[in-house]
Amino acid sequence: MELKEREKTILGAVVEEYIKEAQPISSNFLVENYNFGLSSATLRLELQKLTKQGYLCQPHTSAGRVPTDKGYRFFIDELAIPHSLGPEEEDLIKNFFEQVKVNLDSDISAFNRNLIKIMAEISKDLVIVSSLDEEENEVYYEGVLNLFQKPEFQEIKQIQGIFKMLEIFRGLSEDFLKESNDLKAQIQVFIGKENPFYNTEDYSIIISRSGFSLQRILDRTARIATRNVAGGPEKETEIFAILGPKRMRYDKNISLLNFIANLKWRMKKIKI
Repeated sequence: MELKEREKTILGAVVEEYIKEAQPISSNFLVENYNFGLSSATLRLELQKLTKQGYLCQPHTSAGRVPTDKGYRFFIDELAIPHSLGPEEEDLIKNFFEQVKVNLDSDISAFNRNLIKIMAEISKDLVIVSSLDEEENEVYYEGVLNLFQKPEFQEIKQIQGIFKMLEIFRGLSEDFLKESNDLKAQIQVFIGKENPFYNTEDYSIIISRSGFSLQRILDRTARIATRNVAGGPEKETEIFAILGPKRMRYDKNISLLNFIANLKWRMKKIKI
């Protein structure tokens, strides 16, 4: 059944507030913080309908509502408003990329490690980068402590899940990526059990995949500078992923990955 506009608005409010508060959202909370023009009793009925339709759940009888995986998916696909990074955040990343353009001898491993430190600081989640080629798979991550500070990651089960995911990324192969239909898009969002790598309902992961890596960009830039533009085939693939609780800031994290991807694309097109 298609949601009515009022139901969409209420669902969006519940998801946005739960992302911020990490607490079940009640009808009284919505009355106090939103101008829906509805009574607490009417809002309670709307929340009950959204619960019956599977978009929300109620952890306890006396508690408010929290989004389900279905609710998050609808929010991301239909309701989320694109979020732009702040000017200071954009400048921080741009300046960092400029260092590569002026220094062709940059240590790309160190560059990736420092880049994901910035990304983890901006996202407040766990950031992973995996560079895949025919010889090896380099995986770096930053922001584990970000997750340990969130209420969803206070139990040993969730902590074990984080490190299980990191081990899976270390074992990824180029053949696996080519065979995975779920990763054809540049950016994919996986919520809870949608995760294609590890069966878990505890967190979400956003993956940005490109068919070229920063190392390939550096190699190409160096070849242009020396007028040796032939080079070899660009078979290396690079993945950036942001892992966090299901109430992560999807809009901001997607914008962050898009911003990184756009800067990489501009660097690939550079002509010296």
